[in-house]
Amino acid sequence: MNKIVRLLGISWCFICLLGIMACTTDNETWNDSDNGEYLSLCLQVSGESKAIVRATEAGEDTQNENMVTTADVFIFEDGGNTLVHYQRLSDNSNGLTGFEQPLSLRKKDVKGKTLDIYVIANYPNDDLESISTLDALKAKTFEKDFTCNQTSNNKEDFFLMDGKALNVNNLDTSTPTITLKRAAAKIRIKIEAGIDKFSYEGDDNATISFSLSTEENNKRNFHKKIVNYASATYLLADAGMLDVEDRKFISSKDYVVFGANNGETEYTALLYSYANSWNSEDLVTGADWQPETYVLLNIPVVIKYNDGNTDKEVIKYPNYYRVPLGDRNGGSLERNHLYDIKAVVNALGSGVENEPVTLDSRLEVQEWGTETINVGSDDAEYLEVNKTELLLNNIEEDNSIEFFSSSPVTVTVSDVTYTDKYGVTREITEGGTDYPDGSTYYPTVDKPTTLTGALQLHSKKLINVPKFFTITITNESGSSKTIKVTQYPLEYITSTQGWYSYKEEYIDEGQTVKGSSWLTNVSGGITSGGDPDFGSKVVKTVDDNGASTIYKYRWSSTSYGQPSYSMDEWSGGKPYFNNLQDYTNARMYHVHLTAASDQYRVGYPLLDENGYTKNTTDNAMLVSPSFMIASQLGNMNAGGDLETANYHCKNYVEVTNVTFNGETPNYTDQKIYDDWRLPTEAELMIIAKFQGAQNSAVDVVLVSNNYWGIDGNTGNIQVRTDGDTGTRVRCVRDVKPEQ
Repeated sequence: MNKIVRLLGISWCFICLLGIMACTTDNETWNDSDNGEYLSLCLQVSGESKAIVRATEAGEDTQNENMVTTADVFIFEDGGNTLVHYQRLSDNSNGLTGFEQPLSLRKKDVKGKTLDIYVIANYPNDDLESISTLDALKAKTFEKDFTCNQTSNNKEDFFLMDGKALNVNNLDTSTPTITLKRAAAKIRIKIEAGIDKFSYEGDDNATISFSLSTEENNKRNFHKKIVNYASATYLLADAGMLDVEDRKFISSKDYVVFGANNGETEYTALLYSYANSWNSEDLVTGADWQPETYVLLNIPVVIKYNDGNTDKEVIKYPNYYRVPLGDRNGGSLERNHLYDIKAVVNALGSGVENEPVTLDSRLEVQEWGTETINVGSDDAEYLEVNKTELLLNNIEEDNSIEFFSSSPVTVTVSDVTYTDKYGVTREITEGGTDYPDGSTYYPTVDKPTTLTGALQLHSKKLINVPKFFTITITNESGSSKTIKVTQYPLEYITSTQGWYSYKEEYIDEGQTVKGSSWLTNVSGGITSGGDPDFGSKVVKTVDDNGASTIYKYRWSSTSYGQPSYSMDEWSGGKPYFNNLQDYTNARMYHVHLTAASDQYRVGYPLLDENGYTKNTTDNAMLVSPSFMIASQLGNMNAGGDLETANYHCKNYVEVTNVTFNGETPNYTDQKIYDDWRLPTEAELMIIAKFQGAQNSAVDVVLVSNNYWGIDGNTGNIQVRTDGDTGTRVRCVRDVKPEQ
């Protein structure tokens, strides 16, 4: 039988021996007077001579990840209610691997019984002997502060493991296998210097390296720090994950030095945690602690640039980055799983520890143990791949897709798409000549001629927008596997369709007046009439190319101007389309930014006691790492001052996720955004840069020469010279991980 062994691990084999075994136990010794009728254990590394073995790794012996020096064996019957046998095996000199370890349990005592076997390996305490039921064993917990999280020593003393074999009814004659799995999750971050150019001191072709050629930089070290890792766990995987309040979160007490593993081009940070999970609802801003586990890095980099006359080098240190272990929806660290992260340093970090730049990274998760795929007899036909999804973060080359086939394969690329600035999905064809042209942006794949190997993927990044495509592998027997690929540039834009806008409050002739929305007419409220600079707006239709028809709207107690789609269920008058606007794009653009520069820092701008963006020179340099721009529905005409602009953004509301069915709108899933603020000067300049870039995913949203923003001064900021006169307002909102 052919088998593909994806990951190597450790197995326990129960065997019946016909001789007296020389071994020790902590609990008792005995004389084998029954001529070898005792059960025994055997610890071995799994693997078969006919297996096709993937070029992956097992646990690392140098880290003690495979070491087993103790084993607590529990044998239950009656569903765990009755303990048949407990025994602790120990061998601190040679370890238990490869040596036959006898149990003090006779075969005749288990004959005819259906038993469940549980093994706890490397548990350092001696308090398990009193456990008599499976429920009590499941309730048992353990706490450990991992050495390599706190010191430069990467070698742990031991790793807690567990394994089981259930419903064993012929233990006196069979040899059931128990696979031990580690309770910890392993986190490995490989850091490389990127090849992307960035702007520094006026040079748009500056680069980053890890070169340690200067005496000053030789004094610098790479440092790691893991934040909020779980130091407590249940002994048994069957018990699940501890409640969040019992996981005993701790962080590295200080930054820990780690070194290079490939000259001066690649560095690896190794960390561990017990099981943890978090989602966006857990990440409460302002809480004393958060359940999210993440890693901070302090990396010295050498910036090479030209000052206009000569080539120069400068060292940036301290230089802080943040490496997430999940995504914006949350994440998890599971027992016995390896979290392998490739992080590429393509931009400067932050000089401030509590404002780290999120490092561009790719996360791959795989079980840190054994996984065997049966593929039939020696002449079986099969095709297996190591992944069905691939995420490329600021990467144009990849060789992580591996295949295993019984016959030669062909590889095709299809369904190459992106979303344009109007929210329309566009296809990239192999022979296309317009941007994005096929010769430049259509992905290509090179494959080996062997039946097993890795694909070499080439895909040029689009400008400011993600790309999606499918890779299909097919062998001669007709079996196929598909891999869905998503590719992100370092800075990218997504968008959502705005549907209507309003203000929660207006100042009308010195009085505060509530605003009416498209769906609710507030008693005494207003929409367009009370503010000469802003009118509430609504999208009536969107065509196939994403263009919107946009109106200012009003409320009336008569049916005059009643919208063409049905709103008969509304009371208190009818809203009506009051004034057709001359712009047609109502999309809210979402800017995802990870690269800092000498012109701005990445971080969430501070707010003052009024909820306004704080007007300081330091705040003016900040750019939110993830922020949305109000659509043209929030367009506010010239006029007012900084206070008026701040008040407008604080009270501005824009709604999305409204759909049409014929002429009937569906507001069931509408999403209301009411947390807008005035942008910083740096954010306005980022928007201006994106909207001015050729083939950008952002439409022109800053139409005037000047906009109100935070500059530490009057707030009247020039963003262009060829636009409309006057000063307008364009609000933004932060999109934080919990959102």
